[in-house]
Amino acid sequence: MGAETFTKVTKLLADICATDSDSIESDVPLPVYGLDSLRAFELAILIEDAFAIRMRTEAMDKLRRATVADLVQFVDRTRRATVPIEPICN
Repeated sequence: MGAETFTKVTKLLADICATDSDSIESDVPLPVYGLDSLRAFELAILIEDAFAIRMRTEAMDKLRRATVADLVQFVDRTRRATVPIEPICN
């Protein structure tokens, strides 16, 4: 689990769930912090923007059952698998 990713994800989660990012632990399920379906959708959008990745609807649905560590690992895996888009014209 990447420390930089963990820091960014916990900051985003804390902002969405109105909690202190220092109190977020990696092995705790996201709903414990107040992540409901609406907040999961908002978090997914913020993660997409912050990490330049895309989350499928299935991944967004799984957020409600995931731990913080699960989410961080998902982001790290997705970032490694994502091929940067090259501009068509220079």
